[in-house]
Amino acid sequence: MKLPCPKIGNSCLRRKGFTLVEILVVVTIIGVLVSIGIASYHDFNEKRMIKRAAEELKLYIRLAGSKAINNEKNCNQCGGSDNDCATFTEGEDLALSGWFVDLTSREIYGMCGSTSECDSDGTRFGDKSFDKDISITGDPDQSFCFYPLVGGTDLLDTLTISVDPGGEDIELIVDPSGNVSD
Repeated sequence: MKLPCPKIGNSCLRRKGFTLVEILVVVTIIGVLVSIGIASYHDFNEKRMIKRAAEELKLYIRLAGSKAINNEKNCNQCGGSDNDCATFTEGEDLALSGWFVDLTSREIYGMCGSTSECDSDGTRFGDKSFDKDISITGDPDQSFCFYPLVGGTDLLDTLTISVDPGGEDIELIVDPSGNVSD
């Protein structure tokens, strides 16, 4: 059944399209939904980046511990005149002092040729940098060393490292035995 058409003169008026109010309501709803989506994505992305930074830091700390336990050193710098770690030359080959984690410079590195284990006077090698953009709180000037062969660190107590103090903190705990947990 056709509805009668209101007429003006001889022509029939039919409503075509939307009113301005209807368009404004739809645009406003879409704008609110988009802004909520963008804010949610930003929060998700920030949390993901913080977690990635904490995982990277944990990886580098564990890498330093692994290299120390395996007595890994740069033979070109610590291997004596023959640059060979397989042959030991008394007085020339330098013993591994330890692997260091330096939170200030954001590096791990090995040290050989020191007079005692975990002594930082010697030949430095194998520098590896980790993410300099992450924020570390607690004691950011802290550096510690993993002992060669036997493992463990020179830490006297557990070290708590907080990654990104401005948002979602993730704490990494390093104990004197060298275990890293979060």
